[in-house]
Amino acid sequence: MVKSGDVISYKKGNSFREVVLEDVLKMYAEKGHVRLVTKGKSSKFAVSNTSDTETHEVINEMFNNKIKEHKPVNKQIISPLYLFLDKEVKLYAKLRGLKFKEIKNKKKDNLVSFVNELELKHPELKQAVVSGMLKMK
Repeated sequence: MVKSGDVISYKKGNSFREVVLEDVLKMYAEKGHVRLVTKGKSSKFAVSNTSDTETHEVINEMFNNKIKEHKPVNKQIISPLYLFLDKEVKLYAKLRGLKFKEIKNKKKDNLVSFVNELELKHPELKQAVVSGMLKMK
């Protein structure tokens, strides 16, 4: 995903995904492997996509018959949180004492609600979608 000497840029934000992404990137940067920037030139751009966001995108694309490539590394774009569910990322944020903004009453579209309801009955759904995308060439 990254190699020593990479300069990684990312979007700074206050959602739990963005806060965790920044925390993980900073831990890696502290080891001296990479340099982080929020603006300017970089060799990689890190996004805060999780298994939840990827699954919703994939299913939405399936309904629109326009499936794109979904990988944790897509050219210069990396998704370090790709294999983690939102609930795992949020738990990490809480355990680390990271400050993030909870978004209450966010209006979700019908497809997101449908996928989340399916996940309650089939807890492996989102992981299966992401695993399937990794196996596709």
